[in-house]
Amino acid sequence: MTEQLLKRILDAVDDKRVIEFEQSIVRIPSFTTEETPLAHHIADYMRKIGGDLKVELQEVPQEGGKVSYNVIARLLGTGGGPTLLLFGHMDHLPYLGRQFVDLKGWKHDPFAGEIEGEWLYGKGCQDEKGGITGLVMAAEALVKAGVKLKGDVIFATVQGHKRRSTGTLYMLGHGMKADYAINTENSGSMIVPAFVGRSEGKIHIRTAPELHFSIKETFPQFNPQLTVFELMNAIQRALGREMHPPGADSWMTFEPHPDLPGYPKFRMEIVEFHGLGHLVLYLQIRTVPGMTDATMSQDLRRLLSALEAKYPYLKTEVEWPITLTRPPGVTHSDHVLVRSLARWHERVTGEVAKIGSLGRLGSAADGSHTAGAGMDTVLYGPGGGQTDKEYRLKGHLKTGPPDERILLKDVITTAKVLALTAADICG
Repeated sequence: MTEQLLKRILDAVDDKRVIEFEQSIVRIPSFTTEETPLAHHIADYMRKIGGDLKVELQEVPQEGGKVSYNVIARLLGTGGGPTLLLFGHMDHLPYLGRQFVDLKGWKHDPFAGEIEGEWLYGKGCQDEKGGITGLVMAAEALVKAGVKLKGDVIFATVQGHKRRSTGTLYMLGHGMKADYAINTENSGSMIVPAFVGRSEGKIHIRTAPELHFSIKETFPQFNPQLTVFELMNAIQRALGREMHPPGADSWMTFEPHPDLPGYPKFRMEIVEFHGLGHLVLYLQIRTVPGMTDATMSQDLRRLLSALEAKYPYLKTEVEWPITLTRPPGVTHSDHVLVRSLARWHERVTGEVAKIGSLGRLGSAADGSHTAGAGMDTVLYGPGGGQTDKEYRLKGHLKTGPPDERILLKDVITTAKVLALTAADICG
């Protein structure tokens, strides 16, 4: 890239406009499956960018006959270069819907996009409307700078991330293809080439005859038999500690991955009561490369069979997976995408880029699905990660406000770095 082109791109990023755009999207609530108003706003903005940017609203069917939308914009190249996808999710927590959120403790209006000092506050501002701002502003910068590329650059904002990546999966299932992908998840501006996957399933726990504690007290002959609740406790003990690094005696079969230290890990999600003889325990496993639905199901079956041998009245059934598994993603740290992001991050900030899994360690991302579709995928976005940890901890402990916030300069940096990386990769 020539210095002249570099200057044109950087000059095309208007810092004030970047922040105003993030404010505008924070002011539009976008609970999961309720992204339509935000999608229209983003599509309208990107259409006004003009130039060779082609914008479409992709309708994504939802349960109950409802619809939501992805926004997909393409900057077509002349040919002969790789295709790069920049994408992020529009929805924010809680994924169960607006009726489950309590924002009364916030110091700032959650949907005002207020600025105090060097921070912007608002629901979803870092997870991940900061990343979305970065990719939209990168598109605008490339068009305004008149950059002519060989490869295509695709800018996509997707719905339904927090409901099992429905927007990303729909996009991939309807013709989306690219060589490389940057998922703008909030990584604390860290370049994340390796990230865990996520798999979910459930264990049916049954016993016969059904026992209530009062039966055991009344009829001593039943004392040796465990109730279904006691059997569930035995299974939980056999599984071990939730979200704890597995030891040498772990029931999970895996090869440790150097870029994902301390993983895999599991956690218990839900317990369903179906009567005194039947409980259902839901599990989630954050996975490393090499783990598959088949290996996880076999591992659980082996652990449970040992317990069934110990308790003959125990019968278990494993359903794995119960949703589409997000595979782990691993891109080599010397990949052209990583090197380009690192180069331009340092050029924009004057600081050496941080590369590694720490920015999203343990967190699942839509990038799992692009990696699974054969795209070399890296995570990079503002907010979250290791930044601002003390403030966020106080919010969790209720010793400070729970307000979500993001550094203004990091959003601006993301816009510039993504624009330069796209021009570098696809030029």
